[in-house]
Amino acid sequence: MAYGHSGQVTQRAAGKEPLFLEDSDYLFMLGLLKEITQDYSLSMYVFCLMENHAHILVSPKEENLYDAMRDLFSRYAMRFNKKYERKGHLFGGPYRQAVCLDDSYASCCSIANSEMDSMNCSTLGIHGSTVSLSKSTKST
Repeated sequence: MAYGHSGQVTQRAAGKEPLFLEDSDYLFMLGLLKEITQDYSLSMYVFCLMENHAHILVSPKEENLYDAMRDLFSRYAMRFNKKYERKGHLFGGPYRQAVCLDDSYASCCSIANSEMDSMNCSTLGIHGSTVSLSKSTKST
């Protein structure tokens, strides 16, 4: 994704394996997301952490999205594998990305429209130095 453009990053677990088994796994990913956005100067608008995949709507301020996502997902996978005494790939391949060419695309991004409207999702709002976390519990 080019500098200055927003886009959706999607990462899935290998097969139908879960990415998050306990609340502490979600919290660890939240901490990594906060750290990575600060360390790599990314603007994160919304994310959705599902049991077996994750969506992130992000805008890089530098040409470093690849490095940021590699850092995020490799650190999460190393911790997950160590915690659950497992080996092998946690993710089903490299992350996917879709560039948002204008604000109207970003507003109808599948993170907001399908995942967050129909599933249990967490959102992170970063306003200055305040971080707020909310969990949707909409039942289907």
